[in-house]
Amino acid sequence: MIGRHFLVYSVQNPRVKRHYTICSSMQPAILAELMSMANSVLQGHSFMVNDSIFGNRDQSQISLTLKTYQTKSGLATKIHSTSFDEELARKNQVHVDELSTENAYYIKGPMGKGLQIRSSGIHVAFCAGTGALVFLDLVSHLLLKNCYEHEGKKLPNAISNMY
Repeated sequence: MIGRHFLVYSVQNPRVKRHYTICSSMQPAILAELMSMANSVLQGHSFMVNDSIFGNRDQSQISLTLKTYQTKSGLATKIHSTSFDEELARKNQVHVDELSTENAYYIKGPMGKGLQIRSSGIHVAFCAGTGALVFLDLVSHLLLKNCYEHEGKKLPNAISNMY
């Protein structure tokens, strides 16, 4: 999934469309696990990783990182200012007639080919803004891969499949 993205736009203003990338490493549970592993390795200790958090992906949700520029017509600004009815969010199924189009968004994806990382060769990375988050997942993948290889362990499928 590294480098794949989602197309997001509001029902009220479908002409303003933005592409947002996923950054799995920014999910709180995964980030905490990565930081714990990195700290253990830096201190020269063996590490344990709860790989179940990497494979247990709820396909009904995505986690996007959006920066708002506080522009009146900006999509990220609109999303940041949107409030959701918590009772509706708890329901397993939400019918269209229960939603306000003021707070409704279309999300299409995942899209794109991703980074298509090869095991060897020259890799060049360039980005700007929140596009840098794609490479945070790449760094996380390399951190996990190298830590496991250093200890002579095989990277669990749940982790390798995520990245």
